[in-house]
Amino acid sequence: MASWHSYEEIVWSTRSGAEAPSIDAAALLLKAECEGVLGWQYRALAFTFLGCHEEAIYAYEAAIEEMRSAVGEEAGITKERFAVMHFNLGAELCQAGHHAQALAMLSRAIELDLSCADLALTDEGWSMMWDDPNFTELVCCEEAPVAQRSPSVRVNALAS
Repeated sequence: MASWHSYEEIVWSTRSGAEAPSIDAAALLLKAECEGVLGWQYRALAFTFLGCHEEAIYAYEAAIEEMRSAVGEEAGITKERFAVMHFNLGAELCQAGHHAQALAMLSRAIELDLSCADLALTDEGWSMMWDDPNFTELVCCEEAPVAQRSPSVRVNALAS
């Protein structure tokens, strides 16, 4: 297994602007002998790094399904972790051109963790939708249910 970086460390480094993991890191993630949720998360992340969107979509969907069948927080399945999987699946769907499905996943991610709305405004995985009025409404609309809005975001933040 890729013991020099955990899944969380790799995700954090990419989210915090650090240099993107190499193809070697993706290969290590694909070779990791992990089963269940962690195995699917590693595969999904590796495919994301490699730009293999359809494969990443499949792996994120499998990870989410595994998470649904796991036993809550005692299995390490937190609401935030579940939100991240929906967020990442949505970003991959967006990159693959499946925008309606991507918005549905983003809506679910925001429902689970409101900070996903802010993150979607800066995450390059969502850049194809930044000008889409449905995207703007989902992440910024003050009339939306609390689970579907980000009060700290202004609509003009999309322009910057």
